Amino acid sequence: MPYWSIPEGILDKERTLTAEEIALYKIDAGIGGTLEAKYFRSARPELAGYRFYLKSTTNQNGMYYLTIRLDKTT
Repeated sequence: MPYWSIPEGILDKERTLTAEEIALYKIDAGIGGTLEAKYFRSARPELAGYRFYLKSTTNQNGMYYLTIRLDKTT
């Protein structure tokens, strides 16, 4: 299953994704899980040195949402 290309600015910092973004980019990190996202790095060569993570979280109201983080690996 292919993942999505990365819009400018979406990976600027760790933040909560909106429900619209989750639907638009077809994100599924698995309930309570963290995974390395499989981005098309060829579409954004400047991100080749980063590892990407999606983290699923449930807030106090039981709403399911995701945060995204990138780490420089080189």
